Amino acid sequence: MAQDNSGGEPGVFHSQSLDMSVTAGFGKLTVSNWTGCWVPFRITLVNQGPPISGRLMVYSESPRTPTSQGRQFIKEVTLPTGSRQLHEIAAYLNSGESPIVRLMQGQDTVAELTIAVDRSYGMSDQLEIAVLDSDSTALNVINSAEIVRTPNREPFTMVNRASTGAGQQTGGQAAGPAGSQGNPGPGTGAGAPPTPPNQPGRQRPGAPAYQPRMSAHPVTISADDLPREFVSFDPVDVVVLGDAPLSQLTEEQARALKLWIASGGLLVVTGAVDGAGLRSTGLDAMLPVEAEGSAASEPSSQLTDLYGGFGGNAPLPLLLAQLRQGARVLVGTDSKPIVAERFYGSGLVRFVAFNPKLSVYRAWVGAKDFWTDVLMPAADTKTRHSNWMGGRGPSSGIQSFLYRLARIAPPSTRYFLLFLALYVLLVGPLNYLVLRWMRKTDLAWLTIPAVVILFTLVSVSIAQISRGGDSIESEASIVEVFQRDNLARSTGGLMIMPSSKGTQEMSVAGPSCYVNDLSNSRGPGSLFTGDIETERNAKGLLLRCPMTTWTSAEFQVRAVEESASPVITVTEHPGGGPAAPGANSAAASTIDIQNLTGAPIARVVYLSSDGISDVIDLGAREEKRVSLNSLAPYTTAFTTWYSSQLQAGSEEEGLFSSMAGILDREIGGDAAFTQGFFQSTQLALAGRKLQRPLLIGFIDQSRSRMEFHGSSKQHSKSLYVIQL
Repeated sequence: MAQDNSGGEPGVFHSQSLDMSVTAGFGKLTVSNWTGCWVPFRITLVNQGPPISGRLMVYSESPRTPTSQGRQFIKEVTLPTGSRQLHEIAAYLNSGESPIVRLMQGQDTVAELTIAVDRSYGMSDQLEIAVLDSDSTALNVINSAEIVRTPNREPFTMVNRASTGAGQQTGGQAAGPAGSQGNPGPGTGAGAPPTPPNQPGRQRPGAPAYQPRMSAHPVTISADDLPREFVSFDPVDVVVLGDAPLSQLTEEQARALKLWIASGGLLVVTGAVDGAGLRSTGLDAMLPVEAEGSAASEPSSQLTDLYGGFGGNAPLPLLLAQLRQGARVLVGTDSKPIVAERFYGSGLVRFVAFNPKLSVYRAWVGAKDFWTDVLMPAADTKTRHSNWMGGRGPSSGIQSFLYRLARIAPPSTRYFLLFLALYVLLVGPLNYLVLRWMRKTDLAWLTIPAVVILFTLVSVSIAQISRGGDSIESEASIVEVFQRDNLARSTGGLMIMPSSKGTQEMSVAGPSCYVNDLSNSRGPGSLFTGDIETERNAKGLLLRCPMTTWTSAEFQVRAVEESASPVITVTEHPGGGPAAPGANSAAASTIDIQNLTGAPIARVVYLSSDGISDVIDLGAREEKRVSLNSLAPYTTAFTTWYSSQLQAGSEEEGLFSSMAGILDREIGGDAAFTQGFFQSTQLALAGRKLQRPLLIGFIDQSRSRMEFHGSSKQHSKSLYVIQL
């Protein structure tokens, strides 16, 4: 049994035969009971006693309510005598209840630790920045600095520096338009007003004037502290790569970092980065630049015009680089980028050419303003991984759609009226007539309850038979496919309703799909009869959920897939090829769209800066030719226009209406999406800002490949956003 360790060092368990130490989160463990998040638990075990074969477990609990739920996140372990092992478990937390780490052997608890957690309410006002560096003060210059958008300027453009003593700046080179590969836009340079860049982080048209203020909170971590599962980055908003030795990263850590970026994270790579380590781990492939080596260089006039001088003209140490295809410069030039960026999946990788912990940059008057601009995209997308499934019960958010998709509805009132009519007209009179014929009416006090019970049992049995013997599973999700990066990201909701009482098992194949319950959103009919067990093994994720018959439970599903197969191919025919029948005669060109999947794609629309197609349906493997129409007539926002193209009352219309409000902050990978592309900007304007062609449609197929163990009726509907 576990030894009492209440008076020992926090996070450390010690007995004569076993030592266990636990760290969780990044520097501290803070959990919001509003959004919830996955948290990494790093557990070191040293066994000096007999061999141990058992389960390592993180136990957490949802917020204390009448339906609070325990969760167990389990990993099978084997500890030989004299072994020292490091294990990491990702656990989903959404309350201030202290999680417990246990080592179990059979039914016995070998070691147990309670981990302290800080509880927060609502959305945190801190921008959490994990800095991989050997110096704990590497980014102290921005500690507690406010990351807030200045309403009268764009990031990386002119700044009024009068308040800092640098004087009013009238020069500065703005980043060029999207796809310019960093070439300056027309009219830029000293004495000319800057051209606002089409870039992530700018204020969205139609957005409220109030912008939330966030305080930068950098925490220095070692390479060993990088998680091995991408969801474990949830507590972090930004990762900054300093001079920490990256060659120490395991393959799992490098992959988790890449998947986190692909799912919407912001990675900032500084001039201090370990280039050899980047290459050995394969992380260099995401960079917007090709590094060439360090050198001393004259201060960039663009940099000093924007943020103020360095107190002299002495050469500054910089990491020299060349811009890569598909990236663009924000400060500097293609041959000498100071700040450059590139989208990777739904996330963003930014390159900063200098080492921020060098004294010349620490003392720089413009350091805080500069880093505010660099970090702004993370402030804009901080809520990306929040629970957008809806409020409480099946009547709100996407949960109502999950019930509708599963074809679950309360019994018709006609059923109750028929039941009542049969009882009044048949059961009562028939019982009386039979007793009168038998001349035993005095037994009515006994026969009436018996007949009522029998009638009820028969009615319930008929209702159960009519419902069927299969469990019900429905899944609705947003799927982003980045065909240029061979990546796919999906986020959505899952509802299950079992046909029998007991522990229901669900499994997901693959190493990058995660499922957590939505205990805060469960309605009165939802019920788990015991702790939910989550176990990740070599095959994938396994959930065990004790439930009763015909009760429902909702889950959030998140997945990122590498080497994703392409969904669509598009062949352009510039200059107006043969138009499809019934197409707009004013079309500028035509395109061939081919569905590469084995499932039909409904209500497909193709958009690019050149135009927009009519909405079509594509069968499995089908190819169609469509014309591109001018964007000029489309004066409403995309969601308004697209909703009008969906049949009222259809499943496509139901899914889109439940998701339309979160698309602007959930979809990434293109600068246009940060500017209110879906909901607040006229399509005629928003479409012209697209950097890459876009295709949107619906597929009745689960991307997560969730398998419910046992017989089940499965219903799936996904909104696909495909970037070509």
